[in-house]
Order: sequence, then structure tokens, then C-alpha cells
Amino acid sequence: MEYMELDRFYNIIYDTYLMDIYIPKPVGSRRKDFEACAYEEWAMHEIYNYVSKFADKDRCLPVKRLKALVRKFGDKMNVYKLMPGHKKESLTMFDCAEIVSNDIYSLLSYME
Repeated sequence: MEYMELDRFYNIIYDTYLMDIYIPKPVGSRRKDFEACAYEEWAMHEIYNYVSKFADKDRCLPVKRLKALVRKFGDKMNVYKLMPGHKKESLTMFDCAEIVSNDIYSLLSYME
């Protein structure tokens, strides 16, 4: 797979990745599970929006470029979380986004 359409990327990270991996347990009111899921969903939206900026007019990206952009997004989240003065929630959000980007990068690597 040399190129990937953004619609396919969207389907991978939302339909497959989010629904199969990151839906919290429905039992009880586990605030931490819900919070983690919310941060992960936010991260997936942000990753999709970030890579979309670099797509060609056909809304496609070479898979290698897509992987590089996902990696770059994770690196940015790492830089943001290391900046001083963040609240605990911000640190958790940036850390979560870095983890999600690493997971998506691995998923794309397996597809090559």
C-alpha cells in the first residue's frame, strides 16, 4: 500500500482503532476510564486534522509520509508535555496524545 486516502485513514483510526480498543468499560461510573477515553478521542481527532493539512488535492498521502506526520504529531505532544507550567490535566492530555500517536504509528507500520 503506497498511498492512503484520508477517508481510509479516518476509518482505521475511528471505526477500527477507537471502537475496538478504546471504548471504556460500561460498568459503573469510572471517571478515570471515561476521562482517558475522552482524551484518546480528542487525540485521534487532532491527529486526523493534523495529517489532513498535508494531503494532496485527491485527499491522499503516501503511507510513509502519513507515518512521518503521525510520528511528528507525537513528538510535538512530547514537547508540549515537557513545557513548564501545565496543570495535571494538560499533562495527562498531552501524554495520552503521544501514546495514541505511537499506537497509530505502529498500526500503520503493520499495514505496510
